[in-house]
Amino acid sequence: MQLRYTFPKGKVRPFANVGASYSYAVHSKRVESRYSSFHSTSYSEEKEALPGSDFKSHMFGAVAGVGILYPVKTKTFVLETRYETTEGISRLLSLRSSIKTFSLMAGYRF
Repeated sequence: MQLRYTFPKGKVRPFANVGASYSYAVHSKRVESRYSSFHSTSYSEEKEALPGSDFKSHMFGAVAGVGILYPVKTKTFVLETRYETTEGISRLLSLRSSIKTFSLMAGYRF
């Protein structure tokens, strides 16, 4: 959810938006693999990473962006960039898992 302010006048209309984000993991596969070998002997082990209550299936974050609206005949071209940061998927304080995302979007309103 974001709030947007669009400059009300002019041919090229800049805008800025800020808001909150929510993400939910529909499916996750958290596997930790360990491999070891010494001479002709090898060893491998797989186990669940972030077991049980250490993994969060949802994340909250903040998002902000800027962009422009540019009219092209009767339609509008939109160019926007956004930055998002979330709290991450781990409940463990010793494991920082915040996710930071930068995106660039272009669109054409018709």
